[in-house]
Amino acid sequence: MKKKNILFFDCKETEKNYLTKNTLLKYNFTYIKDELNLSSIKKLSVLQKQVEMLSIFITSKVGEKELKNFPNLKLIITRSTGTNHIDLNYCQSKNIQVKNIEGYGAITVAEYTFALLLSLTRKVLPAAQHQIDKKVDYANFIGTDIHGKTIGLIGYGQIGQQVARLALAFNMKVLAHDPFKEKEIKKSKEIKYAKLDELLKNSDIISLHCPYIPTQNYHMFDKKLFSKMKNGVLIINTARGELIDVFVLYDALKSKKVSGFASDVMEYEVLTQPSKSELSSKDSATKKKILSIMKKNSDVKKLENVIITPHIAFNTQESITRILDEVLKILKK
Repeated sequence: MKKKNILFFDCKETEKNYLTKNTLLKYNFTYIKDELNLSSIKKLSVLQKQVEMLSIFITSKVGEKELKNFPNLKLIITRSTGTNHIDLNYCQSKNIQVKNIEGYGAITVAEYTFALLLSLTRKVLPAAQHQIDKKVDYANFIGTDIHGKTIGLIGYGQIGQQVARLALAFNMKVLAHDPFKEKEIKKSKEIKYAKLDELLKNSDIISLHCPYIPTQNYHMFDKKLFSKMKNGVLIINTARGELIDVFVLYDALKSKKVSGFASDVMEYEVLTQPSKSELSSKDSATKKKILSIMKKNSDVKKLENVIITPHIAFNTQESITRILDEVLKILKK
C-alpha cells in the first residue's frame, strides 16, 4: 500500500519524539522545525506534489501563495483551536479539508487565566524582582483579594466554562456573555447571563474567552466599549490580541480607567509578527499600521501593572499530548 505523505511544520523536538513513537504505518511523517512559509517550502527535501497533508501551528500563515506549492493537498490539521492563520476560502475552493483541535486545553488555559489574574492582583512579578534586588518594601505590594469580586466572562465555550468553575471556587460572582450559549448559561444557578453592556458596567475583572473572527469582532474592544467599563477594572486576555484596540487600551491604562492588564496574546505578537519580506510586500498604509501597532504593544508592555506573556497558556505537557493524540486520531479515520 502506498503511504501518504504528511508534513509537520512548527514541530518541536518533544512533539517529534512523541509522534515518532506513535507513527501510523500508512503515513510518511516528515518533521520540520520551521513554520510553513515560502522560505521553508523551498528547503523541503520531499517533492511538494507528493504531499497530501499538512500539520501546522498558529505561527504558520497559510495563504494562497503557500498552498499553491502543494497541488495534491487534501488536508490541513492545525494544532490549535483557532484557524484565522489559514485562508479558509482558498481551501474551500480547492476542496482542502481543514481540521482544528478543540477542547485540548480548556482547563490548561483556564488555570493560566488565574495565574495571570493572581499575578496581577498580588503584584507577584514586581515583588519577585524587588526580592532579587533586595529592595523589598511591603507598602509597594499591597494587593487585592479576588474573593467576592465580580468576574465577567466574554465567551462561554469550554475555556470560559472552566474559568467559571475556578472563579466559583474562589467565591467570586460570575457574569457571562455569549450569544450562542445564552440558554445554557441561564440554566445555571450560580452564573448569571449578562448582556455585554451590563457585564462591562458591573465587572471588577473582565476575562476574554471568545474566538476571533476578523469580519465580526476585530478590535471589538474599542473606545466605546472601554467607556462602559467600571473605573479601575482589570482585563485578562487569553483569547486573541486582535480583539483589543491597543491604542485605546494604552490610553485606558494611562488614565487608570483600566488598573491592570494581563494578556498572553497581542496583535502582531512575537509568534505572529510579519517577517521583513512580508512587511515589504504590504502597501505603505498597511505597513504603517502594522508597525504602529507593534510599537504601541511595546509601549503597553512598559506600563506598570501590565503582564504580557508569549502565547503560552496552552503550553503544558498534558495539553500538548492531548493535541498530538487528536492529530493522530484524525489521521486514523
